[in-house]
Amino acid sequence: MSIKNPLHVSEITPEWLTRILREGGAIRKSRVTDFRILPLGGVEGFMSSVVKAVPAYDVKEEGAPESLVIKIEPESESYRQAGEELHAFTREIMFYRDVAPGVSMKLPRIYGSVIEPPAYALAMEDMSALRPGDQVRGISEKEALGITAEIGKLHARYWDSPGLDGLEWMPCENPVWQDYEEKWPSLVEHFGGLLDRRAVELGEKLGRHAPWLAGEINSRPKTIVHSDLRADNLLFGKPGSDDWVVIIDWQLAIRSMGAFDVARLTAGSEPVSERRKYHYEVVDKWLDTIVENGVGLYTRDDAVRDYRLGLLLNLCFPVHFHVGSLGATGRVKKLVRAIITRDFAAALDFDAGSVLP
Repeated sequence: MSIKNPLHVSEITPEWLTRILREGGAIRKSRVTDFRILPLGGVEGFMSSVVKAVPAYDVKEEGAPESLVIKIEPESESYRQAGEELHAFTREIMFYRDVAPGVSMKLPRIYGSVIEPPAYALAMEDMSALRPGDQVRGISEKEALGITAEIGKLHARYWDSPGLDGLEWMPCENPVWQDYEEKWPSLVEHFGGLLDRRAVELGEKLGRHAPWLAGEINSRPKTIVHSDLRADNLLFGKPGSDDWVVIIDWQLAIRSMGAFDVARLTAGSEPVSERRKYHYEVVDKWLDTIVENGVGLYTRDDAVRDYRLGLLLNLCFPVHFHVGSLGATGRVKKLVRAIITRDFAAALDFDAGSVLP
């Protein structure tokens, strides 16, 4: 009997859960007879719906998960379209299939996945016992340093590696810069009150040089880049444990300049008052990590310049995506305002505009 792949959370069935768990080897003989869907507190996705499923089985079986996380297409049509344009689900599923087995960082176990357009889904280990990051609240400098070291190990593992050529499903950019000039006036109209004169001037200058920026970044050494490394895509466990931090949501993964991950993390997730105490400590930590893990012929001047390029590219994200959040209320409104405020402040504090022609 053919089992329909769900397009929405409401279409998940016991039969589908059974198939997914068997395909991934989590169960062999047992069958899901019923399940409960629970909201996943603190975990939100723009380009996906994320819920917790608690299955009931016909017989007990060792290793059968008591709960799992289901990631499926978002309910919002605008975010669904954005995800389809970026092939977001395909990228994340392929990351877990092709990349995750060869890296040292802690990642959730994947029970099964679906890439059958228009149906996309991931069934993964329930790690909801860990504390979810909160980008509105932000992260501490100590956390930023540790996260930078974790992502730096991944960067070093794939730094200018021939293995990147085999990851054709992973693009070399997220082209959020392409409509920058078109959308910049709208961002100023709706959020200009968050920007001072210097920020507006930088934003206008960046619009004139966005294609140059994309080309410059494309010329830098390439590695695997998360490219949406921010607090909302982090889970935190007990300090010192293997899962003290888990980086999730690899839907925007690209083959690009590693320093962009550092820029996106520090600019968007560190409160301005926290970040200004330390300046380049996180950049230095990232550089030390990649050098210790085998990257050569890459200097501090290279790292600082690439970091500035990353801060500029980071500004393209709120410009590109802000239209979908117009009229937002509650946490989403707070999040968008925090991102815009922090991103532009970081670009100015680190003189990112100095690299523009």
